[in-house]
Amino acid sequence: MSQIGTNVMAKLAIFTVAMFALPIITYYQTLDRVFEGNATYAAGSAAAVANVILVAYIVAAALEDPNGDEASSEKKKDE
Repeated sequence: MSQIGTNVMAKLAIFTVAMFALPIITYYQTLDRVFEGNATYAAGSAAAVANVILVAYIVAAALEDPNGDEASSEKKKDE
């Protein structure tokens, strides 16, 4: 685990908490306030939020600097 950067672990922790909490919060907030008791639409909105979080995680992982690991391994080789 020492080779995994702290920013990667922080990103994973943030997205994990978001994936757990935001769909549940969305369901209960939209159940009575937006959809007037319609559980199907509230569940659909919670599923949509989960998909948005998943896509955001994929985009964040794709934009991550792949050279960060190579630079640290080259630094170790030089020492």
